[in-house]
Amino acid sequence: MKPQVDTLLDARTHVTSEHRPEGPGPSLGIRTQLDHPWLTLDSVVVSLFPSCGEAALTFAPMPMGRPANVDENGELIPSLWSELDEDEKENRKTRRASTRSRGAMRRYMVHNRLTKMWVLTFAGDGMHGADGWRRTIEEMHSFIRRLRRNFFRDRPFPYLFSAEPHPDGHGWHVNLMLPNVFIDKHQLQRCWGNGNVWYTDFTKDREDWLGRSLGRAAGSGNSRSGARRAASYAAKYIGKDLDESSDIPAGSHRYEVAQGFQPVAVRLRVRSFAAGLAYIGRHPSFGRVEWHGKSDDWEGWDGPPCEVLFFDAPPRAPAGYTRAPGAARRLDQLPKRC
Repeated sequence: MKPQVDTLLDARTHVTSEHRPEGPGPSLGIRTQLDHPWLTLDSVVVSLFPSCGEAALTFAPMPMGRPANVDENGELIPSLWSELDEDEKENRKTRRASTRSRGAMRRYMVHNRLTKMWVLTFAGDGMHGADGWRRTIEEMHSFIRRLRRNFFRDRPFPYLFSAEPHPDGHGWHVNLMLPNVFIDKHQLQRCWGNGNVWYTDFTKDREDWLGRSLGRAAGSGNSRSGARRAASYAAKYIGKDLDESSDIPAGSHRYEVAQGFQPVAVRLRVRSFAAGLAYIGRHPSFGRVEWHGKSDDWEGWDGPPCEVLFFDAPPRAPAGYTRAPGAARRLDQLPKRC
């Protein structure tokens, strides 16, 4: 099933009224930008993450000939950003950084199919405050080395972890996301050596380690949906805890990941949202649309118009089926314009 494609947008205006944001948004309003003849025709950026089953379209025109914030007489056009007070600017920067961080985390987890969460706790009085947070992160770095040596044959493996304050005031514990490989709980607890451990499998479990509902299970065979489910859970608590805690040093990472396992992004420019959706619908790496979101429906969105799509894995060809020549071209052989 291909994503629904809107009516082809006019090549001169590039966007319809449904893609124009209401209220403060980019430095120039969409209507103002479209009145400028020096804007590039390819005004929509398509970002593809084939291994994650994810695609995004963003309105991001590039100026041609002169800056877009200068009028025909060479006068500087004041931006909406310059009219905001400093507190509002900081709030918007924080929100956008949080959105980018959660998106990168989701794609990393789905790309590496991190569907199992191990919760690592500290015995006794636990770890508390800023000093406890630093000691927790140091202990995790040491534990990752032991984990690699004892369970992964001393080979690199994908992981993601973050420290989270216990809801009952017991101090810090760690959420460690791993691929859905079998690791004996008692052996892992001995390797951890600091306290008890629990795990949650997001492909089949309906509750987390504290008994909180996780909603409908993804299914044991759907690792991509299970990883999205795990990423949604992790992003919810990582963002909440770091925004509210004063014990975490400023500028600290929201989470840490293994290096060398980042998903590959493919980006190109097209003339319109409709052209981008049509291009994505023909892509061989995407199956049925799981979710299609538009920025017009997101409360508090102050960025440029955009759309995000999640996909199931593409259906496998039946036995004996031969794909037509050229039907599955490599990404770098696909056309750069639509």
